[in-house]
Amino acid sequence: MELEKISQINPTLFMVSVIASACCCVVILIILILYKLRLDKSNNELNKITNNIRAGLVQFIAGDVCNIRYASKGFYDLLGYSKKEDKLENTGGLINFIFKRQRCFY
Repeated sequence: MELEKISQINPTLFMVSVIASACCCVVILIILILYKLRLDKSNNELNKITNNIRAGLVQFIAGDVCNIRYASKGFYDLLGYSKKEDKLENTGGLINFIFKRQRCFY
C-alpha cells in the first residue's frame, strides 16, 4: 500500500530508488563472490604447502577420541596410512593411531 502511494506521488523517484537498490544488491553480490574466490585460493595454497613438506600437520578436537578436523598428506604418510584408510578403519579419531597399551599416558 505504501509503495503504491510513493509511486503515485513521484514515479521517477520511486524508479530511481528501485534501480539504486538493485545496483547495491549486485555490488554486494560481486564483493561476496570475490571474497569467496580469494578465500578458496588461499586455502588451495595452504593445502599445497602443507601437502608438500616432509612433516605431518594435524588439527583435532580434544576429547575421548580426538576427532581429526584436518590432517595433511604428510601426516598420513608418516603413519603409513591414507586418508581413505583412516576414514574406513579409525572413524577419524587421532586416539586410534596410538597403541592401546600407551593410551593410559594420554
